[in-house]
Amino acid sequence: MERLLRRRRPPAPEPLRRLRTRYQRQRHHAPPGEARHRRPHQRRPVGLADAVALDFFDFAQHGKATTDWLPLLASVYAKEVDEARSPTDYAHPPASAKPAKDSAAYTGTYNNPYYGKATVTADDKGALTLALGPKPMLFPLTHYDGDTFSFETTGEMAAGRTGVTFADGTVRVESLDANHLGTFTEQ
Repeated sequence: MERLLRRRRPPAPEPLRRLRTRYQRQRHHAPPGEARHRRPHQRRPVGLADAVALDFFDFAQHGKATTDWLPLLASVYAKEVDEARSPTDYAHPPASAKPAKDSAAYTGTYNNPYYGKATVTADDKGALTLALGPKPMLFPLTHYDGDTFSFETTGEMAAGRTGVTFADGTVRVESLDANHLGTFTEQ
């Protein structure tokens, strides 16, 4: 049994080796400001899984790769991320930014029929944190202007900073509001 466990796996098929090498080359020689300089949780998707699947179908149907899928899919994903990016630059508040209210005015639990529960909490220094999702992901909020804050989106479709606006017992999360579903109502 021990001898079986020590056996080496057979090498990956040629198309998979080529794709893996191409992806590694792309990842390690990224242009300045891209994946090399981003934190791991903020890397943009490049379509690797899709490219592997499409290469598989090419080999199954044609016996060879018909298209270099990785650059094509990387451009598609990059376009989607760019379209999801906020038109407002939340990293730089306006010079005439209005002050935020006391943190207690924003804390609470908010509900949304599509996204579920959102909770805003404040630490002992008044810093706000937004918790979203069934296994809550925590997003520290940064004040932008008046009742508008922002946080850095994360995950596969991270698109930079997004806005969070509090108004009349609601909170609107800009990155979730593309289809007008991003407004949460206070419980």
